[in-house]
Amino acid sequence: EDSLLKHVNTRITDEGLIIEIFDLPDTPLFAQGSDAPTEVARQLLMMIANVTGMVRNDIAVGGHLGREPESDDGFALSAARAQKGRILLAEYGIAPARFVRVTGQSNRALALETGPDYRNRRLEITLLRSPPG
Repeated sequence: EDSLLKHVNTRITDEGLIIEIFDLPDTPLFAQGSDAPTEVARQLLMMIANVTGMVRNDIAVGGHLGREPESDDGFALSAARAQKGRILLAEYGIAPARFVRVTGQSNRALALETGPDYRNRRLEITLLRSPPG
């Protein structure tokens, strides 16, 4: 499990709690140029589903690619990966009604402008803040 946690970063924004899962140099989340998840991605999403199952917040899923997209249509690939993440989270127990947004960002919202590009290839699962009241 410790090796899985190396793929995870969390941060709080105005929108909510963002759980990022990202590639490591020798351990991608998806097959190159594909939306086929690796075993590591499946294990991470199962872990996230177990934890997020304890709360009721709505969820947004965003797919992101590296600075150099792996396909001619980076938006389609990043959206397909986000959709695959949503499907797996639902298979692992998250109620489908909790998903309010699934987006593909291609390489438009990098985690790192410089430095290791693997860190940009990621899914962001956001537990959205509940509206006041």
